[in-house]
Amino acid sequence: MKGRKTQFQGEHDAVVEASARTYADWSVKGFGVATNPGPSKNRFVGSADSPQYPDVIIWRPNSPGASTGVAKIIEEIETDDSVTGDEADQWADYASLGIETFNLVVPVSKKTAALEIIRRKRIVGITRVQGYQFQHGQVLFD
Repeated sequence: MKGRKTQFQGEHDAVVEASARTYADWSVKGFGVATNPGPSKNRFVGSADSPQYPDVIIWRPNSPGASTGVAKIIEEIETDDSVTGDEADQWADYASLGIETFNLVVPVSKKTAALEIIRRKRIVGITRVQGYQFQHGQVLFD
């Protein structure tokens, strides 16, 4: 997110890493798991001319050990301040890429708002809106 408030960046990055860890078994199956927390640009989806950097990317390498491949799952993590109509433009961009699975991950308290924004903006291509919350310092997903 371009305008994420500093106070939410740590939460965002913790959720990005927690979400990526849920795909640990995919690595054993030969998939790559990449993250783009904060301003990091570790792996992109889309074309090299117009790269896009979702927070979590699960991808199948073109060959064993290859650094290029096909994204199978992308996730975009939002925080309380970023479940907005303006931010939804980025969701629409990701949804239009045609990637097999696009999960939008939002605070549990913002899940209804996210679904309403998606409906109002008629965004097609978001596979799931998943909620998260912190409990005892741990990220829990619904």
